[in-house]
Amino acid sequence: MNPHTLDVYCNRGSAYFELGKPDLAMMDYTKAIQMRPEDPDLYYNRGLVHLAQGRATEAKADFKKAADLRDQALSGTPAEEPAPPSPGQR
Repeated sequence: MNPHTLDVYCNRGSAYFELGKPDLAMMDYTKAIQMRPEDPDLYYNRGLVHLAQGRATEAKADFKKAADLRDQALSGTPAEEPAPPSPGQR
């Protein structure tokens, strides 16, 4: 993946959103998420687009994903690894 291409999708998505073109912003943020699914900021930004379009359920899902990814990054637990079992459990 070319990081510059990812930047193009992110920046263009932001520009489209600011210009009042949420459908185009949604497409770019979704493409950016496909390129870097572990980036919480991308889900947050797409959630803002959903919210602006009155799609609260979709916005909530993206905000939750962003929060989960942020928590995983802060705890040092990679997103693809399950949490370790509790003591005494397997």
